[in-house]
Amino acid sequence: MEGIRASLVNLPDITRLSPGERAVTAGLLSLTGKTAQAYQIAERIPNVTLLDEERVFLNRAK
Repeated sequence: MEGIRASLVNLPDITRLSPGERAVTAGLLSLTGKTAQAYQIAERIPNVTLLDEERVFLNRAK
């Protein structure tokens, strides 16, 4: 978990990521306890554009 948390410290500009990348990022943020930040990202991602695997991360963040 510490490796994930360390990787998320220097996030790129979220608006430049694809919806799938944002969904995975939001899910990982949620797993590391940053639920408010995860939710803020997740609420702006259109669910229909995601792969099933990406949707799992998105659902974790909502």
